[in-house]
Amino acid sequence: MKQTFKIAPLICGAILLLMLVTSCKLQPQDIPSATEDITPVVSTPVDTSLTEAVPAETTPQETTPKETAPLATTPEITTPDHPPHEHLFGEETLTKEPTCVQNGTKIAYCSCGESLETDVPATGRHDYQDNVCVWCQKTELELIPVSSKYDADGDGQKDTYYFSADIAQRCFNGIWLWAGNYDKTLSGAVSKASAAGIEHWYIERGTDQRLTYRITVPENGVYEMILHMRLKDGNERGAKYIFNAGTSIEQIFETSHAFDATALGQAQNETIGTYMYGIRVYLQGGENIFSIVSTTQSPNSQHFREFYFVWIAQEHTHNFVPTAIIKQPTCNTTGQKTLVCECGESQTVSIPKLGEHNFQNGFCEICGEADIPLFASKSDYDADGNGEKDTYYFSPKLSNAAKEGTHLWAGYYNATLSTNVNTVVTSGISHWYVAADGSEYLVYSVTVPEDGIYEMILHMRLKDGAERGAKYIFNEGTVFEQVFETSHAFDAQTLESARNDTVGTYMYGIRVNLVAGTNTIKITAASSSPKTQHFRDLYFVKIGELHEHAYLLKSVVSAPTCMLDGEVRFTCSCGDSRTVLLPATQKHTYVDEICTVCGQKDLGIGIVAYDFISDKAGFAGGTVSLVPEVSGSYTLYWADENGKLSSYTALGSFAAAAGKVTTYTVHQNTAIPEGATRLIAVSAEYQYTYVIPQERLLTSQKLYTFGAISDTHQGTRYGPESLSYERLVNAGRILSEKNAVLVGINGDITYINLESEYILHADAVKEIFEFAPDMPVFTTAGNHESRDPYPFDKERYLQYTRNLADYDSDLTYVYSDGNDLDYVIELPDGSVIIFLHQIYYDYNKAESRLMDDSQLDWLGARLEQYKDRTVFLFFHSPMQGKVGDFDDYDDGLNMCTYTEDYKRLDAYFQQYTNVIFFNGHSHGSFDAVLGGEYSDRVINEYNGEYATLVHIPSLGQSQLGYIVHVYEDRIVFEGYDFGNDQAIAYATFISEK
Repeated sequence: MKQTFKIAPLICGAILLLMLVTSCKLQPQDIPSATEDITPVVSTPVDTSLTEAVPAETTPQETTPKETAPLATTPEITTPDHPPHEHLFGEETLTKEPTCVQNGTKIAYCSCGESLETDVPATGRHDYQDNVCVWCQKTELELIPVSSKYDADGDGQKDTYYFSADIAQRCFNGIWLWAGNYDKTLSGAVSKASAAGIEHWYIERGTDQRLTYRITVPENGVYEMILHMRLKDGNERGAKYIFNAGTSIEQIFETSHAFDATALGQAQNETIGTYMYGIRVYLQGGENIFSIVSTTQSPNSQHFREFYFVWIAQEHTHNFVPTAIIKQPTCNTTGQKTLVCECGESQTVSIPKLGEHNFQNGFCEICGEADIPLFASKSDYDADGNGEKDTYYFSPKLSNAAKEGTHLWAGYYNATLSTNVNTVVTSGISHWYVAADGSEYLVYSVTVPEDGIYEMILHMRLKDGAERGAKYIFNEGTVFEQVFETSHAFDAQTLESARNDTVGTYMYGIRVNLVAGTNTIKITAASSSPKTQHFRDLYFVKIGELHEHAYLLKSVVSAPTCMLDGEVRFTCSCGDSRTVLLPATQKHTYVDEICTVCGQKDLGIGIVAYDFISDKAGFAGGTVSLVPEVSGSYTLYWADENGKLSSYTALGSFAAAAGKVTTYTVHQNTAIPEGATRLIAVSAEYQYTYVIPQERLLTSQKLYTFGAISDTHQGTRYGPESLSYERLVNAGRILSEKNAVLVGINGDITYINLESEYILHADAVKEIFEFAPDMPVFTTAGNHESRDPYPFDKERYLQYTRNLADYDSDLTYVYSDGNDLDYVIELPDGSVIIFLHQIYYDYNKAESRLMDDSQLDWLGARLEQYKDRTVFLFFHSPMQGKVGDFDDYDDGLNMCTYTEDYKRLDAYFQQYTNVIFFNGHSHGSFDAVLGGEYSDRVINEYNGEYATLVHIPSLGQSQLGYIVHVYEDRIVFEGYDFGNDQAIAYATFISEK
């Protein structure tokens, strides 16, 4: 802190002293003798502000008598003996406003005239004008809004957070957000997947995988974690989050995320993912480390992308740790212990009664209680928060027993109130049955001494099933009524133990608010229970002093209409209430096709419109409009008059609200597949049909079919050597069944460029020949054929890719201009396929080359030669910023714009728009076409002003590729899942020939 004291009063005092000394004329009688104390008498009052400038009073000294003489100097002056002035600074005034990067100042004054100036810290908040901060010239970055499920700032509205992928620390509307950074070193080996070039990390259930992140924040506080997550194959995920493990502020959370249909559909169709909230954690100023491991709650693996932390509270969250026991507890008296937080604050809390009696001759010598045997029951929960699972104790002869500070009350079976209950006796112990049809019910009564939260211990016997359930109604017909329905699943060991045990097993988990005095518990069959229920006893353990609200009294504030939400108020017996919105019904009251409530026009029900982008036959791109009868998730399928086409996957899924128009956009290059005459929207209960107009159907004649696959990667990249081998052979078998005239492999037939991998490729091609002797397999080289430890070896490549079988086919290699590596295949309709080889592994430099100038010259000559035909060009690596590039980075995945290769191809593609350029290399899946930043990077015709570019995924990794159908005037690129032998509807594309 900067402090500045004003010195003007000191200067004035010095001037006054000088005037006093020079104006004073000393008389002889005023001059003291040498033997007297030199204590001058000053008649003029001395300014007390001189206190610090004048020497303090000295102790008298002994002197030798000498002749007196006039004083040649001024006398020593002392000040009056009273306390020095203490400054008392008043209210501070802001003299300079702080900015985002510069401190401000404020000043306060004392009554004596002194002032104190202090700094005001820079705000860190930018003042953007025209996208630039006026103070620090920082450029405003695009912020992406994220809607929270919580009201962190307490303004009565759910928060919207803003973040930018390009900035790690950001302030917006007073909410600070910090990004967590993935630490590969600490994480170790984790599973990874890529969607549209964006990497996601997997935590697989039941494994020891660990993801570790680092997050640095400027100050201690409570933060909310925003989890950036992608879903793929399930609607429930979970993980265990460990913050600052091994330190005094370690925190552990285990979560299970369940998604509604809307969120699930969005996340499955989105390359980035979805956002989850809810974990609020205390972070320390500086670096925090947190890890994510497998959870026991999650049925599926977890796909992670990024984390963000939003600062929501400045207050310190105490982490009290026991330090000393002040008073030891006994069996019937509580003790005391001291808890201390790292911040220094402490508190004294009670230690529950031990319940451990010291029995002598059948009685406790401390409390006198009789020694009655108690049976131990191990709980699955930690009710008292001591870090260990509880052990409950009970006795059939004791209704109110205490053990280790836990009070337990028994519920008594009330035979009078129970109805139609069957009884079975095993080893002299009775069990009561509740039938699964709901015709029977058991009633128990339990008396407790005080209101509170209790956990129910169910004493139950199993006999003929591993799953049981029941409906529990507490205090039926009163304001305290609470209803729970449970279903219990048992592992094999528990089931076997319970079958062999005459007493039974114990179940926990129902926590209920009981009132002081008698409570009734009515038990009947649960709708979720497939078996009858065998009961023995119920016990209740008190676990909470606080009142837990039971909002059971319901009153309607306003009824919902077709467009407006209604309100219902729920009130607890204590008087506390909450209001819940009832969603608008979406059910309109139409008179003359106009709703009398909201004025909306009756659009009908079902698929009410399909607005096509193109008027060309076979093109499905456009907008589908659905008005459903009920809200829910709807899936689009291609169909004929007999129902959906089983050979195709879903076209897409989306959430739709009842009575409202919801639109779904179909990619502009999507094809209406052969055989489809309808589009249907299907939910769990409803199906709506749209009959495709006849003029939209593709009716031209199909001429032939060929396969286009890439990145087969023989070797061990994706598992045993046999895995990629079998996937190639399987794809060959399917393509043969589809009557393909050839198979084109667009590079990366090896993994580490080993001869053993070339041999695997050759053997797979020979096996395909055995069942498809008329279907040649053609290849081109990719970057893995030119990678270390060997550069591209032309002779070895030709040895294992050419003349492997004597095909019964009219298709042959066509060479020209002395180029015996790159070649042309002529197709039945006069179209051609050009296989252009990548012979260099060279990326990310201005001088990078993937092929030689001679190859590009040869290609130019061929494109000119075939400029009046359809040309399919196979080359492995994609062009930066175009189809196949899912990263937009110069990171080795692309042929960069500044290279000679790119410039030459770019010029060719602008001139020869009859070219269809196949690329592979990135392994990106078809999912990118469903939306997001790279939806145009799977296929793009570039408005007919450029070659058509098509990306092929990896067969070795994902078993995806294309079956290309060539018609008289159209080409259909049927995206195919060779692993499941099914066409992918949303990845089946069409282009004009």
